[in-house]
Amino acid sequence: MERIDAPEERHLAELLAMLPGWADDKFWQQVDEITGGSSARITMNALLTSATNPAADGTYFTSLLSAAEEVLERYARPAFREQLSSVIGAEVGPYGTADKTHWGRRWLDDAADAAWRIYVRGRYAGSPFHALRQKLELPSGRPS
Repeated sequence: MERIDAPEERHLAELLAMLPGWADDKFWQQVDEITGGSSARITMNALLTSATNPAADGTYFTSLLSAAEEVLERYARPAFREQLSSVIGAEVGPYGTADKTHWGRRWLDDAADAAWRIYVRGRYAGSPFHALRQKLELPSGRPS
């Protein structure tokens, strides 16, 4: 049974699947160097293992939300954009395309957008309309 089914979840999974596998040390070391982080592949591997495990209990969405937050933290920062665009574009751009950085920027934009949508949805356990009514003290029923 596939656990990733909402459009933004599916799109983020598609984008992450475009990146090289964990065995590509050069790529993942470059990502770590650019972002000033460590172990990008270890963190994402743990989160995605849980998020894509059909036997996982309630940790599925929490893991997916954490993966989305990791994407926002590591890949959506403006300070890293140009360098990451070059590294990612070299991996995901169409064969024979001269401007790989363009495709890297496209990947970064799509990944940030999908991750942001997952993050926003994860902020509300129930209906966002219910949260909005509570926050703004709006009436819950229709006026008579």
